[in-house]
Amino acid sequence: MSASPASPMVGALPPPPGVTPNFTDPYSIGEGLKAAGTVFVILTTLSTAVRLHTKFSIIKAHGWEDYTMVIAVVEQNTIE
Repeated sequence: MSASPASPMVGALPPPPGVTPNFTDPYSIGEGLKAAGTVFVILTTLSTAVRLHTKFSIIKAHGWEDYTMVIAVVEQNTIE
């Protein structure tokens, strides 16, 4: 069932008073979410790198939590 100029698209419910539906170019927050996700991936990777440098090079005391954190960051970066 396709929309033709004679029968305009309608939503499941009528829009609230004063709102005009926009089916051709709807509002989207996708770009903002992508940008925020990228920023947080960069911050997570940098903070993990600093922590690992501190634990392995300076303190020389690392444990299972460091390896778990590396696995989590790698998984996070492969999902993006």
